[in-house]
Amino acid sequence: MAVTTPLMALLAGCETAEDKRYKEQLATVTRQREQCEAQVPAGRGLDSFNRMTDCWDRYPWPEPPKSALGQFGDFLREHPVITVVVGFVIFAWICTAIANADAKRKAQQAAIDAEQERVRAEAEAIESERLRQEEEARAAAEQQERAAAAEHNRRVQEEVARIQRDEL
Repeated sequence: MAVTTPLMALLAGCETAEDKRYKEQLATVTRQREQCEAQVPAGRGLDSFNRMTDCWDRYPWPEPPKSALGQFGDFLREHPVITVVVGFVIFAWICTAIANADAKRKAQQAAIDAEQERVRAEAEAIESERLRQEEEARAAAEQQERAAAAEHNRRVQEEVARIQRDEL
């Protein structure tokens, strides 16, 4: 449509030799009618009106030419091979435009998918690091707890040993 619209505008706006010929014929007929009407005596009766219509019948308006668009349509009807070739070219152009748009859409989707995969991998790495740090913190807490328990056991044993020594 984007290609045909300027073509239609161009065809609709251009003046052909037929258009020029029609304008010349129109000017000639108008001049002839005016000359004929000038020879009709001024009056109001039926005779005056009949003479006026005789001028109109003697000098009829020329047939207007077809528009450039109509001529283009006639050309296409007269040359079906060209019409088929032009139709095929337009069809191929439309198919190419659709294929290019589809390829562009697929490329954009691939870029989006790659970005989503990168973000997902980054999120997994962050989660993995968080879990590792939690595990280290838990292990350190357990180690401290064991160390505290061992220290407590050692003190209890020292106290028990001291009490046993004192009893002896």
